[in-house]
Amino acid sequence: MKDISLAGKKILMVEDDKFYVGLIAQKLSDAKCIFSHVLSGDEALPALQKDIPDVLLLDIMLPGKVDGFGVLEEIRANEKTKNLPVIILSNLSDPQSIERGISLGALHYVVKSSIIPSEIIEYIESAFAPKK
Repeated sequence: MKDISLAGKKILMVEDDKFYVGLIAQKLSDAKCIFSHVLSGDEALPALQKDIPDVLLLDIMLPGKVDGFGVLEEIRANEKTKNLPVIILSNLSDPQSIERGISLGALHYVVKSSIIPSEIIEYIESAFAPKK
């Protein structure tokens, strides 16, 4: 998928681990993406109402009232965001969580410990790959 340019693509990340955000932000900056992030599910929903990104990177375990699954449910229920590509990046690796994320419409469910930060680019590129 090396022929897919991410330059200018808007990526919103919902993640409360600031160190991890920094790692991903650097990789996306290198790819010339327009990166923004919020720290909780409670912040994600208003941010999505203001400006819909091209791809959402979503953690599951988040502070506040709304976890990642709740954010994903709201995204899919909203006419404006129902087709938004969502990539879950979580430390939850149990089969039930993975199955739930995919069944709620996540494009990918990625266990953070199973990838290096630069691999996230490939997952994001897949959101722009031609559908077969």
